[in-house]
Amino acid sequence: MNPLHTVWNLVDDWAVRSQSKARRNAMLACTLLAKNRAELLEVEEFFAARHPSRASQGHAMPSVTISAR
Repeated sequence: MNPLHTVWNLVDDWAVRSQSKARRNAMLACTLLAKNRAELLEVEEFFAARHPSRASQGHAMPSVTISAR
């Protein structure tokens, strides 16, 4: 067995595993951010429904449009 070939396989496997883990971490972070944003909007709507005068005075958080790339 060629030792150089074995080293190349180890490096190649590491690169694939590293990329897969980075992609998984990014998807997890995106999911958590989306969940937190949805919860924040739900809380804002709850308070806006109970205190409409505060929402109209600009105390509420400005709306943010999130678009997929």
